[in-house]
Amino acid sequence: MKNRFKNKNRFTWVAALASLIFFAGAGIGAYYIYKTVVANNNNEQENKSVDLRGTDTTSTQKKSQTQKAKSLIKTSDSVARLGFWNVLNYDNKDEKARNYAFSQIIATSNIDLIALAEIKENPNANGTSIIEELNKLQQDAKWKELTTEVVGKKNQQERYTWLYKSSIFDLITPKNSKANNPYLISEYKTIKYARPVAAAFFKHKTSGKTISLATGHFDSPGASKTRKEKQNREFKSQGDQEINEAKHLANVLKELNADTPTDAQIFMADTNIRENATNYAFKSTFEAGYKSLLETNEKTSLSQTFGGYASAYDKIFFKGNLPTLNANKFDLWTVFDTNIVDLKTYQELARKDRKKVGSVSYKNNEGKSKWVRSISDHTAVYFDIDFESKK
Repeated sequence: MKNRFKNKNRFTWVAALASLIFFAGAGIGAYYIYKTVVANNNNEQENKSVDLRGTDTTSTQKKSQTQKAKSLIKTSDSVARLGFWNVLNYDNKDEKARNYAFSQIIATSNIDLIALAEIKENPNANGTSIIEELNKLQQDAKWKELTTEVVGKKNQQERYTWLYKSSIFDLITPKNSKANNPYLISEYKTIKYARPVAAAFFKHKTSGKTISLATGHFDSPGASKTRKEKQNREFKSQGDQEINEAKHLANVLKELNADTPTDAQIFMADTNIRENATNYAFKSTFEAGYKSLLETNEKTSLSQTFGGYASAYDKIFFKGNLPTLNANKFDLWTVFDTNIVDLKTYQELARKDRKKVGSVSYKNNEGKSKWVRSISDHTAVYFDIDFESKK
């Protein structure tokens, strides 16, 4: 009897221990599964919410910035990024806020060479203040600038500027330049451009390959009564002046590139040609072998409504044997929300510059729109060239 009682106790103890081990194991297993599922969910949420600078914006902005973040990464050292930007009546005077914004955006976008339009006709207007900021951000790049003389008809005059990393590019003086200027301004006579197209020539240091980068700013869209311009019959929202400038571009580019052979010829400009008129106006340019790297409907001018783009005025045309990739625009509307440009710093500088926008709040879309548009009414466009890859 005693042995039976003893065996019964032993059985009870073993059963209890087995139950304890079973439930403990089940608990640990359940906890492991829970942690795994939660961790995976958290990782998925984290991946969805991280954009270029790790900040969470609206769902639309998140999708946009995810795409832009990928496009801002260059694939190799043999790849150089070229850009263009209409910088809206830029002048060195009282431009500390915009110098800060332009340099931050150019540096963040990994641009190596960029052409700028709408540099004012003032004698001291050029890109020196922007490259001072760029060289603080990227000391090894050794940024330099080149600015043209004043070009254009009366009341439409401006300058063009090229900013480039001298660590990557050497400036080439074209063979037929005037007064030893390291750039060319078109002397095309068949029609008179509102602002003649200009070109600068560069050599990629590593590969030895050469390019020409022509830029321009065509006549304002529509028929100006002040200048007695005519409305275009085919496209009522366009004037004959800018349409004719586009029609003759192929001849202008041929003239500019005639005496200085290069591996690639590029045209990046604010053409003021709308999406629906592009194929018509630039037909001869495309027939001359140039291809558009941006989609025809890629809108680049900012609308009055926050987050919107109005017109596809800014173009990138390319001709040559070098591989190109990654043509895109910078999403200027998100520049403060993603902290690419620090809003507080920009606002403080804008008030010192005595900008009208200085008293505007950034708390609603109307105010946000004014602050972003105070940088420019166009965004930057860019693309990559692989100088060492065989096409």
